[in-house]
Amino acid sequence: MNRNANIIKGAAAGLVGGLVASWVMNQFQACLTKLMEGQEKSHGAQSQQSGSPDHGAGAFLQARGEDEPDDNAAERTANVLAVGLLDQSLTDSEKHTGGTIFHYAFGATTGAFYGAASELIPELKIGAGLPFGLA
Repeated sequence: MNRNANIIKGAAAGLVGGLVASWVMNQFQACLTKLMEGQEKSHGAQSQQSGSPDHGAGAFLQARGEDEPDDNAAERTANVLAVGLLDQSLTDSEKHTGGTIFHYAFGATTGAFYGAASELIPELKIGAGLPFGLA
């Protein structure tokens, strides 16, 4: 098998792994939040934050009067793209959908990157990729 085929295979495996890891993260955080706060939140760890950050997407949206303190990081990412590219804020339902898309897209992309990179640099596979996933 040639090197390019291994890189593609690694990227595909990493993409699937990233999607699975994103789902597992959401399930774990939903259970943890339910135990700790008595409520279930949809976007895993991003839902644990409170308030608006003073930098990045939060600051961008605050400057335009479009930030809501209850939005999580994934929802802010979706909203900052809509405001920045379309000059239009998303509804709560659109932010929820966009946040879910960005959460899984981030997991899939980082997984695919790891899978391809580990085919080029075999040392990255040490610990079955666990150090990369925890980082």
